[in-house]
Amino acid sequence: MSRKMYVVLVVLAVVFYVGYAKIGIAQNSSPFFCKEGETRPCGVGACRGVTKCIGGVWSDNCEGAASPVPEICDNNIDDDCNGIVDDCGDETLTFLSYIMIISGVALFVFAVVLSRIQARRMREQEGNEENEDLL
Repeated sequence: MSRKMYVVLVVLAVVFYVGYAKIGIAQNSSPFFCKEGETRPCGVGACRGVTKCIGGVWSDNCEGAASPVPEICDNNIDDDCNGIVDDCGDETLTFLSYIMIISGVALFVFAVVLSRIQARRMREQEGNEENEDLL
């Protein structure tokens, strides 16, 4: 086996192990196989429920989970089930962030234009100095 192939296999093994650990092996439960009748939590926020082990494999159904609804502000519940509690958009903050982005782009464009003007002036000045030397 070539050295490159060995490195690739080691990297794949590490990636698989880390991914496998994140989805269940740390809790001593397999992410794929299970014992008949076992349950485990599924879903996010108000959409949490349980999934059951059927035939040694975890079911795709998340029983008891509510459907996502538009976020209701200040109720300390993740109503839209995106993993963020009370993520109500603040229009003022959004507007200010757009203003900051536009200002930054405008400042960048201004700096580029100014540097080009300065470069042209310097070239013209060098040309004038050369013409004076010839006289």
